[in-house]
Amino acid sequence: MVLDANTGVISASVLTGVTNTTVYTITAKQTTPTSCTSLPRVISIVIGANPTTSVDNQLDNKVKVAPNPSNKDFRVDFSSLNVEKALIRVYDAQGKQVYSSETKQNVSLVTISLEKFANGIYLLEVETSKGRVLKRLIKE
Repeated sequence: MVLDANTGVISASVLTGVTNTTVYTITAKQTTPTSCTSLPRVISIVIGANPTTSVDNQLDNKVKVAPNPSNKDFRVDFSSLNVEKALIRVYDAQGKQVYSSETKQNVSLVTISLEKFANGIYLLEVETSKGRVLKRLIKE
């Protein structure tokens, strides 16, 4: 990956042979001028076996998460996908899977509790027969 300091654009080549979802977290902080106050910014980049499905707007718009942000529970509604079952996974910022569940037939609303986990950004993955959707969860 390359960061263009003039434009702020990050560019990278496409990875091949990736078989597991991986989350990379980059922390950027302004160091000069020293008189300028800046806050660190965290950017998570997700690389997976089939990353194109995560940007499929048709599929992405059919998976709803509420409330988001939340301090405890997240409701994931994928009823508009019209699928019999789904595999639900949640990853922390280091890419470690912290939650996994497979829905039973015709269950399309799942509640995920992150109450015992630290505040921060998590990655939700909903995998169905129609494809895979990735969503960001914010735990406050």
